[in-house]
Amino acid sequence: MSTFNAFIETAAKGLGVSTEQAGSAAGGLLNLVMDKTSEADGASLLQALPGASEFISSARPQPSGGMLGGLAGAAGKMLGGKAGSALGVMSIFKNANLDSAQGASLTTMFFSMLTRNAGPDLVSRVLESVPELKKLMGN
Repeated sequence: MSTFNAFIETAAKGLGVSTEQAGSAAGGLLNLVMDKTSEADGASLLQALPGASEFISSARPQPSGGMLGGLAGAAGKMLGGKAGSALGVMSIFKNANLDSAQGASLTTMFFSMLTRNAGPDLVSRVLESVPELKKLMGN
């Protein structure tokens, strides 16, 4: 089992959700990170996380989530920057049917896994690129 698939299994069990929900949310977070970080850092992340590239292609945000998800996505595109990223994070969790507490827990687990596999320096640069995720974890 790949590193990323093992993370999905662990996160699903820890949160009490399906692997589909955990995979959707983790893939959405990974997509957000890949969109916001440098190309070199993105390549380093994918190298450190075998199996993650499969989740990038399968977790691209879909036009779902009802009216709230659609409004959040549209507002995120219009606002851009930090507000757009914050709404993007909300949409990721909404599309995965996770509440805000589950989303925050998954984000903390996600970055713990990234730190173990990619190292703290790379994770620090990633969090600087997406500060909304750092705030979500309470840092």
